[in-house]
Amino acid sequence: MRKGLKNQKVVSAVLVGISAMMALSTPMTAYASEGDIHPFDDGNTEDHAVTPEVTESHMADSVQEVAETASESVESAETAVDTVADQIIEEVAVTPPAPEAQAAPEAQAAPTPSVVDSAEKDLVDAATVAKDDTSYDAAAEAIANADDKLSDAEAADVVAQNEAAKVKDELAEAADSVKSAEAIAALADGTAMDAQKKADELVQKIENAENPDALAGYETELAKLITDSNTDLAMKRQVYDRLKSSYDDALKALDAAQANLDQAENDLDDALDGTDEAKGAIQYAQEAQLELETAKANVDKLAEALDAVQEAVQDKHDNANAVKDAMDTIGPNTKPTWDIQRDVMKNAVVGYVMPELNGVKLYKELESAKKLVNPGDYHWERVPGFDHQDYNYCVLSYIDESGNKVEKYYNFDRMNKTIGASRYDGTGGSYGFFMFEKSAEEIGADSFLRKQFGSKTDAQLRDMELNGDLDVFAYEKDGKTEYMTRAQYTAGIADGTIKEINGTMTIDGLAIHQVIQNKNNLYHDANVLMIASTADASKYLYTDAGKSKIIKNALKNSQGDAQAIAKKIEKIEKDNAAFNAFYSDANIAAIAADKDIYDNSYDISLEKAEQAVNTAKQETQNLEDAINTLKEGRASRKTTSVAKILGDSQIVADLGLQNMSIAQAIAHLNQKLKDAEDKVVAAEAVMTQIEEAANNVNKPTFVTPTAVTPDTPAAPASDGEAAAPGEATRAVAVATATPVAATTPAAAQVQDNAPAQAAVAQEAQAQAQVNTPAAEAPVVDITDEMAPTADAPASLNEGSVQNQEYTGAVVDITDEEVALADKAPEGELKADAKYSTLKDIDDMTKKPNLWWLLIILLLGEAGREMYKKHQEKMKEKEDNIQ
Repeated sequence: MRKGLKNQKVVSAVLVGISAMMALSTPMTAYASEGDIHPFDDGNTEDHAVTPEVTESHMADSVQEVAETASESVESAETAVDTVADQIIEEVAVTPPAPEAQAAPEAQAAPTPSVVDSAEKDLVDAATVAKDDTSYDAAAEAIANADDKLSDAEAADVVAQNEAAKVKDELAEAADSVKSAEAIAALADGTAMDAQKKADELVQKIENAENPDALAGYETELAKLITDSNTDLAMKRQVYDRLKSSYDDALKALDAAQANLDQAENDLDDALDGTDEAKGAIQYAQEAQLELETAKANVDKLAEALDAVQEAVQDKHDNANAVKDAMDTIGPNTKPTWDIQRDVMKNAVVGYVMPELNGVKLYKELESAKKLVNPGDYHWERVPGFDHQDYNYCVLSYIDESGNKVEKYYNFDRMNKTIGASRYDGTGGSYGFFMFEKSAEEIGADSFLRKQFGSKTDAQLRDMELNGDLDVFAYEKDGKTEYMTRAQYTAGIADGTIKEINGTMTIDGLAIHQVIQNKNNLYHDANVLMIASTADASKYLYTDAGKSKIIKNALKNSQGDAQAIAKKIEKIEKDNAAFNAFYSDANIAAIAADKDIYDNSYDISLEKAEQAVNTAKQETQNLEDAINTLKEGRASRKTTSVAKILGDSQIVADLGLQNMSIAQAIAHLNQKLKDAEDKVVAAEAVMTQIEEAANNVNKPTFVTPTAVTPDTPAAPASDGEAAAPGEATRAVAVATATPVAATTPAAAQVQDNAPAQAAVAQEAQAQAQVNTPAAEAPVVDITDEMAPTADAPASLNEGSVQNQEYTGAVVDITDEEVALADKAPEGELKADAKYSTLKDIDDMTKKPNLWWLLIILLLGEAGREMYKKHQEKMKEKEDNIQ
């Protein structure tokens, strides 16, 4: 806040103090402060203290602490994720199976990884993605940017606080200036009214004066009244002008402070909220959250992958135990039955073939294929074939991962089965067996024969089988398999419907082939899985069992050359060994160990990583919340309410500024200042009218007495005593009817400002710092009591008032080096030539405070010399202190 005229109470106190000083004869220098006090300080430091400048803001300290915590949490999350990811990548060995590892019963072009292998591969892939995730770095950068924006907000807050303080200070100064101006205007009005009243009385006295002495006295008193009043009014005009100047300066500063405040508040909002061109703290916090959403999604996928592995390993462990239990039912000490072997086949398919060889997950067995809904749901069912032999099968129905329903068909032959004249003979009695998959075409042929010969008895079917009447032929037409019996096939050849083209039988150009039931069994393509212990397998592969090498003989029917047979036997042995190893005690223990690692080591590490990521995500959310709280809880300083700015202060009530905006208040203050200006102008006009009235007063005329001759006795002295003896009586002019020389009030306003000096000297006679003895009154001998005591000067402009009755002790303050100005410019009060205006005084190297200013203003050179001595004294004190 600038130093200047601020409080009308101070100004009023100054004026009242001067009057009291004069009345009490208190030295004026007693009011000049010895300390470095503000010229207009009334001792109320709370009202007039300069608002200290703010150099730093703590507005966002708590939010920046949240940002720091968020940054640390992101770093911790990345470390935790990298730890578990590295552990998984290094320890989980994913080895693609070799082509030969794909076992029968169905031949496939490429090996299919097991359920566990697929799950582990997915786990390693997810760990790699999580480790390579750049979201953590991006989140950390976003948080750092948010923190920078918070720092920008604090910088803007510093500016906003300072500018808001300036708005308050300048608005208060403007209000104080107007309040003071009103008080000064009221005092000026009072001065003019008092002068008017006294002048009217004196004019009346002048017009009614009874003798020249009385007339001269009234004229002198009127001249002094005008001089004193003009001096007093000029001083008040000076004070008023400075108040107005202070008000104008305050408005300019207020306007600039408001603009700066608005800009600072906008900068603060932009730092928090962002703009179309640049992000703010809140956007960066949200950006960090989005990055951590990505990070969390990757960790969630890693967790899902780990869950899938845990589930797959658990299922593998359960399946191995189930297969082991099933295999125990067909050992050497058991008597095999078709149902028992069929149940073993089910366990082998569900627990080994599908998950380990085909990579199909089967989770939940349902009692009906119609109830299958979710991936992993399955149903196993035995379907007796049309011929109750080769056409028999079991169907596995399940829902795959894509939600599609899939059906697989399986059958088995006992290991010691032989091929005889009829399919119903030589079925064997071993507990070991060869299982294989049947095709959909074979199942379709079974359905076709049911429609053709469903009413035949078993005896009839046996005869038909021996004659080949149960043979089925098929061809593909329009994406659908069409079937025909042996009889239909033979008839087609006979009537030419079926023709041979390039060694292939065709119908309507479509190739026809015979449907072979159990095409994958040992006697055809030999895509089998041998379900037997290693010892039992060797028995049937290499040991005579009444006949020479049963399996070799069976393969010979289908494979032909010895090399192909040897290769097939090698694969059958290898696949059997893998199957037997699957449900071995050693493998079950190994699966349990893997399960422990996945359930504990990896699971615990991943849980820590998940918690760290969730914490980081929550901390970034906390950062956004903290920024929003900062925004919502921050009161904007861009207010236009005077009451909010200045509070419930007395001056707001005194000036009627309640419920006003700044703009309304300024308009209101402008009007009040105009009213005050009008009062001062009116007061000055009153004084002009008084002077005109004084200059135009109707004064009475008096007759001059006849001159006295030397022989005439001396007239008695004015105090009743006779003139001294021997003194010659002075001659007096012949009486004439002429008016006494008038002393006009205007003439009494001397150019050297002597009346102002005399006015101060008159009131300060008893205590003035510079005591000038009063001039002795001249002795005037008169011969008539009615004659004036002295010739009145033609004009008071001819010299200073020296009559002791009116001036008392006079301080001569005329500057001998510089001539005084004729008249002070309007709005200024001359003190002397060298320091002729208040502005000149203010321009001194060390500006005097108000009391010294008034002393210099009124006493001129004497006051300036007093101030100079005061400054020398203060400097001497400072030097002593140093």
